[in-house]
Amino acid sequence: MKKVAIFEPYVFDEAYGNLRYISGLFKYLDRTSFEPLLFAPRETEFFRKIEALGGRCICVPAPPLLATHGGQLPRAGVWTKLAAIGSLVRYNIEISRELKRQRVDILACNSIRAVMMAGWGGWLSGCPLVWYIKGDLFSPVLDRLGFCLARRILFQSAANMPARYSRLLRRYNAKVAVIENGVDLDEIAEVLRGTPSQLYHELGLSPDRVSFAYLGQTSPHKGLMYLLEAMRLVQNQAPVALYIVGHHGAEEYRYHIDELKSFVDRQGLRDIHFLGWRDDRLEILSLMDGFVTPSPSEGAPRSIMEAAALGKPVIATRVGSIPAMVEDGVSGFLVEPRNAQQLAQCILKMATDPQLRTRMGQRGFQVVRERHSFARNVTALQELYGGLAV
Repeated sequence: MKKVAIFEPYVFDEAYGNLRYISGLFKYLDRTSFEPLLFAPRETEFFRKIEALGGRCICVPAPPLLATHGGQLPRAGVWTKLAAIGSLVRYNIEISRELKRQRVDILACNSIRAVMMAGWGGWLSGCPLVWYIKGDLFSPVLDRLGFCLARRILFQSAANMPARYSRLLRRYNAKVAVIENGVDLDEIAEVLRGTPSQLYHELGLSPDRVSFAYLGQTSPHKGLMYLLEAMRLVQNQAPVALYIVGHHGAEEYRYHIDELKSFVDRQGLRDIHFLGWRDDRLEILSLMDGFVTPSPSEGAPRSIMEAAALGKPVIATRVGSIPAMVEDGVSGFLVEPRNAQQLAQCILKMATDPQLRTRMGQRGFQVVRERHSFARNVTALQELYGGLAV
């Protein structure tokens, strides 16, 4: 039995994208060969979700400087940054001790922040690091350190490999691989077996009005202001509703929901519904006519795969791995980031053509089942883990 420590710095109470992926690992990883452990800098309700799946969670408390989000550290002064480096060193030493104490064989990280907070601890303890890159890479210095430190580097698609790192990718080609992300098709099948009719009425849905959903955090990095601006343009021409499902996540982003609601009020937008966090998010999505995500920066969003698996056409930005997930004009539409005009045009085109929505939804449904099942993702990871843990 090989132990795999998954270090996750962004542990919220609710399970958003990557936390849902981690939940899937604890659910589907072959427990006869691997024992997954969740390492995190703070304890949240998410620990209870992992424990309910029979997993173990280990909290290694992080210093306050390392617990900040929202880009605070990059904007900080020199002395604060130096203090943060000192905190990183001490924290990695603590991680190293805990990895040794737990006799961990493999350390898995899903972000450059995770690599910086725990990867050096893995190196100190002799534990090979697997860096599964789930988002865009922004920092030339930190990214290069990550490439050097990791034993294996995984991307979610070739489209997500940054062109600016072509030399780096060639240099470390032997340890770079692509493992496409996936969704729990069993969970999707359960949703498709039937959604309670009372939910339809609770949401105020109507066959006379086309409804789109956004699922995810309501942080300023998700481009929701561009989506609301697009809805302003759309509602001048057609009765289209928007359901925003999710909340801020990190406390640093709490203010943004008020900004969004204020924009809706000022512009006099209609049928814009802020639902907050919902455990029945997939059931809500199953009742929608389409899914839209306006984020200017992404990896391979699970919400897109979930929407496609539910047979919903997708409108998404042309960033990260999304062009490899959405066939433009076939299973959905791709738009340029921060372009409310283009976003509005695609929403209108989809909203006014039910046959197009059906055709795109069927194609997305097919693609997810062929390429994006969670079982396929876990099988590939297990093969990789097995090659490292020898």
